[in-house]
This record gives sequence, structure tokens and C-alpha cells, in this order.
Amino acid sequence: MMMLNATNREADPVQRLAARIVARIEAADGACQSMDRRNIRELAHAVAWQWIEATGRPDALPSEWLPRVCRALTACGAPETATLLMFFDTRLVQPANWTFHGEQPFWILDCSLLKLHETERTALMLDRCLATILVRLAPLWDTVAGVGALGLRRSVHLATALANDHANRRRQRRRVDGPLQALRRQCADRLAVLARQRKWAATPDVVLLPT
Repeated sequence: MMMLNATNREADPVQRLAARIVARIEAADGACQSMDRRNIRELAHAVAWQWIEATGRPDALPSEWLPRVCRALTACGAPETATLLMFFDTRLVQPANWTFHGEQPFWILDCSLLKLHETERTALMLDRCLATILVRLAPLWDTVAGVGALGLRRSVHLATALANDHANRRRQRRRVDGPLQALRRQCADRLAVLARQRKWAATPDVVLLPT
């Protein structure tokens, strides 16, 4: 009995960390539903055990053990979940606190977190960057056949960079209106291509958010 109690005490840190990992994975996988719940629990427990065994640190920050989780998800054939987990963790992509047109899902892309170097701030590089991101986000709409919307938050960040606008703030808003609409159209066009490729019944709307 004493050995059993000792084993339970040793397992507690693993169970606590595994529970945190399960919550993170389920938040991402719930959007694409590619894994069985039991598989998620088993994977989380294995990663938690390996992490604690290797480091002796059960209370590590998510940023430290999440790369291991993403590698494990990819190895288990769930790369979509791994990608969404990374996007959610960096807050590049988040679910909105409200729905679109009633009950339709609404996802938000924070454009201020798309860091482009000075030499990359061209329409071509931006288009490639957005194309890559939207392909990775496509599973978010697979389960709802393309219904819903993508909100672009802080998109002035990218539009200003592309317009190479160094004007004062009063003129800046007027100067970036064109690039902002071009950015919205780029995303809309890419989503339309994905809708055809993935045979969605609808194409997600693209909305420019004020903040």
C-alpha cells in the first residue's frame, strides 16, 4: 500500500501537466476534429512523462513543452492540430468573442504579429505569407463547409508597411485605405480558391476589424 501511495504521489505532477496539455490540444483539435479524445489523453500523458523525466520540471511554461507536443502531434498524423496549436499559442489566430451573422464561426487573424523584414515588405511576399497561413487555417472551416468569417485585426500594420507610408497620422488613415482593401481582397481570393479545392459549400467572409 505504501508503494502504491508513493507511486500515486510521483504520478501527480505527470497527471497535472498532462491535464494542461490535454486542454491545449483539445482547444486546437476541436476546430478540425482530427483526433480521438482517448488518443489526445495518451499523447498528452506521454509528453508530460517524457518532459518531467528529462527536465525534472513539472511546472514548466507552455512555451517550453508545446514544441514537444507539436512534434508528437505531427508524428501521430495530426499536423493540422499541431499548426493550429502553435497559431493559438502565439495568439496569431483566435476565436472571436462573438459569432458572425448569428451562429457562424468567426476567427481573427492578428496581422500585427506577422513580422515582415524590410526587404520582405512587398505585395508578392505578403501574398505568399497570407497564402501559407490561410492554407494552414483551412481546417477551421472544413467542419462547417466554409461557413463563417475571418476577421483581420490590426491590419493597418501590414497596409502601412506595404504603402511605405511615413506621413503624419491624419494623412495615414487616408493613405492606407487602398492597401487595406487590397489586403482584404487578397485574403478573400485565397479563401475562394480553398473553397473550390476543399469543396466547401460557402466561402468565408473577410472582415476588416477596427482594432
